[in-house]
Amino acid sequence: MKNHREIFQSLVNGETLINDEGIEINESEKFYIKPKTININGFDVPDPIRIKPEEGQQVWHGFSTVMFNYNDNNYFIKEWLDNGLLHDNLEAAHLHRKALLSFTKID
Repeated sequence: MKNHREIFQSLVNGETLINDEGIEINESEKFYIKPKTININGFDVPDPIRIKPEEGQQVWHGFSTVMFNYNDNNYFIKEWLDNGLLHDNLEAAHLHRKALLSFTKID
């Protein structure tokens, strides 16, 4: 049984992979890599953008959920990136907002 790193390397090398039953896994089978998440007050939130996006790429603020076009000259957007508050989609930004607001929710 290969570990995850070996499986990835096998895919990169174009090797044939088989499942536990010995059946060949072909390239038409769907699979995905589970997205990384962070935990905020018990909420699993998609990992924020960690590397500088391309200039003009759409990004969403993780609290206000407002969409911006990334601009390296915008001080606030750069600060939000550095502080883990930018996401590449609205759904992730909404989850981030929900998690942050849970700190102030009164039951």
